Amino acid sequence: MKEAILQCLQQQMDKCTNEQFWAVTSLTAADGFFIIQRKDLAVVPTWLCMTLLTISMFYGVRFIIHRHIAFFRLFNAKAKLLQGEPDAPAFMTETANMRRFEELSGVIFYVGWVVAGYALCWFAA
Repeated sequence: MKEAILQCLQQQMDKCTNEQFWAVTSLTAADGFFIIQRKDLAVVPTWLCMTLLTISMFYGVRFIIHRHIAFFRLFNAKAKLLQGEPDAPAFMTETANMRRFEELSGVIFYVGWVVAGYALCWFAA
């Protein structure tokens, strides 16, 4: 039973990571498209494009942070499940502190990347 739970937790953690990657990739693609195709999008009002990009950016940042929190909740649940297991390595039985730089570095990078891409859209507008 414990192995099935561990496998399920790991799959959910992998899903959180993949969803973060896709969110960053999708937002980067949207920003890149706007920047590169801005002249061809002249028929669409700039305010409408920027409103859509603003909504996307805020929702994307919220989503990326939410996936980060969900990942570490699952990670900590997995660590607690493995505590007391003699064969489990130490790094798998220690819970993570979501406020340390090591745990925050990825989400800081992703959010920074998304916000930077959005800022570039303002220069292209």
